[in-house]
Amino acid sequence: MEELNFLIRGGGIALALLAGFVMLRDAGTHRIGRLGAAFALGTGSYLICSAPALLSAMGPLGGSVIILCVANPALYWMFGRALFEERTRFAGAEWGPLGLLLVLYAVRGAGVAENREILGIVQQIVSFALVAHVMWVALYRRENDLIDARRAFRLPFAIATGFVIASVVIGEIVLSDQTPGIVLQVLVAVVVTAITSGALALLLKTRGERLFIQGPPVARATSSLETVDDPALKSLREAMETDYVWREEGLTIGTLAARLQLPEYRLRRLINRHLEFRNFSTFLNGYRVTEAKRRLADPKEARIPILTIALETGFASIGPFNRAFKTETGLTPSQFRSQSIANS
Repeated sequence: MEELNFLIRGGGIALALLAGFVMLRDAGTHRIGRLGAAFALGTGSYLICSAPALLSAMGPLGGSVIILCVANPALYWMFGRALFEERTRFAGAEWGPLGLLLVLYAVRGAGVAENREILGIVQQIVSFALVAHVMWVALYRRENDLIDARRAFRLPFAIATGFVIASVVIGEIVLSDQTPGIVLQVLVAVVVTAITSGALALLLKTRGERLFIQGPPVARATSSLETVDDPALKSLREAMETDYVWREEGLTIGTLAARLQLPEYRLRRLINRHLEFRNFSTFLNGYRVTEAKRRLADPKEARIPILTIALETGFASIGPFNRAFKTETGLTPSQFRSQSIANS
């Protein structure tokens, strides 16, 4: 059984390293590709450190392997958010979970015996929370995703990787400091290796660019629609620029497709393949932010609350409006308003 455990884990480690290589090859110039490669390396490290005999065989490298194992839930969290939220950068505070996991592990190792179990449980709870959040991100607004491969990837990603990491976290909480039995080690190795195989197959099939490369900035929507000669896209332009459907709060791609009398899959492909947008919300926000910028720069509207402008341009609340606005302009709405009015 020990030999079978080593054999399966060896295959899983090789597949994880190959997946990391493919992500670096196809998207290594993008943060998301590097995060994906780091997560793949962490997955391979987990296959080592979850088998005590295999970890012992690593010798001096064992410490580095353990650090990658501890950090892997945070790497998973950052990779998942970069993939499904198209995060091109992370603020300083968003690196906090990675630092917290490493600090908890370091304090746990240096702490007194009676505190180690508590710190270990806290570490696993943090890991579980990160996994749960990525599963929610993968499923939230799944229908807004205009990339066929990525939209199809969301559900299995959430179920498969979430199941593996959550099971590991729960198992470690239950087992505490006990050494997992060989049967459990083999089962974990089989599951992780099988899921890694599936992820690698998808990466090789899509070559990564359809999953990892971000689309154009949000302001591209209007200019793109002016140059196309397609009846469906002309109808889309009329709906967006004449009927101002983007002002409707909660507008979905299904609602817009019904309005245009188009199959939903065709509207997705029109926006994605002709206009090169990867997310329906980003497409809508191009119009919404453009209108908000016009109103915020108008001295006649200087007394209108920013929240009112956000709601009247189709945003459901101030939070999404602030994020979309700063993504395009690099400024908060209040900063943009102050600078624009001062310059005028």
